[in-house]
Amino acid sequence: MTRLECQSIGDLFFVRQLMELECLAELYRGEIEQAFKTAEKVRKHAAAYFQNDLSLAVFLGNLAEFMYNKDKRFECVDVSKEGRSIVWLKLKDLGIDIDP
Repeated sequence: MTRLECQSIGDLFFVRQLMELECLAELYRGEIEQAFKTAEKVRKHAAAYFQNDLSLAVFLGNLAEFMYNKDKRFECVDVSKEGRSIVWLKLKDLGIDIDP
């Protein structure tokens, strides 16, 4: 219901955050494959609407850690890199340069 309200007013940031919560709830319930599908929707949504913020970086970092701990999926490397690149870009915007 909340997602529909956000969509009706065009609040795409909170639509993404609600999808993140949905993913976490699926992980909590043990619906691992569905959670990974939802996480992919989150990533695509963020990319489509240029939502490269720190809350997305935290979500991606937690997701990568879960993926690694669960079954050592190689995809966790890509998810982790995506989260780190968001943080690096935000630090660069603040004038902080970090060597890769």
